[in-house]
Amino acid sequence: MTEEMLHRELPFRPGFAALVVTEAHAIAGRRRRVRLAAGAVSAALLIGAVAFGTQQMWLRDTPQSVRLPQMIASIDPMANPFDLPRQTTVMDVMFPHAAAVAEFYDQYGADDADSLEDDAVFFPEAEGVAANES
Repeated sequence: MTEEMLHRELPFRPGFAALVVTEAHAIAGRRRRVRLAAGAVSAALLIGAVAFGTQQMWLRDTPQSVRLPQMIASIDPMANPFDLPRQTTVMDVMFPHAAAVAEFYDQYGADDADSLEDDAVFFPEAEGVAANES
């Protein structure tokens, strides 16, 4: 580029500056309306949230000090919410499914010779302990 091309002014129409200013004012007006609408929606949401929170805090039907004795008085001590048909010992309470596992073992695992061989492979010290006890 030569120096004379740098200093040469670009040709604009005579009303170009007024057109730019008019368009800038229109854009600024649209932005202002959008900001106003967003602020109004935000304020409405905030007022709604504060009103809902205030209603939840102050407009309770009975105070907590009155409600708790009513709840305790309404409990039926004879009604057991937990069904404990076979749980009579501490072990049954701690391991409620142990009886089903023991029944499964009695039915499928205790009588055949393969299970005894497997026990000897996996638990070799148990065989020696059982022999010492008898």
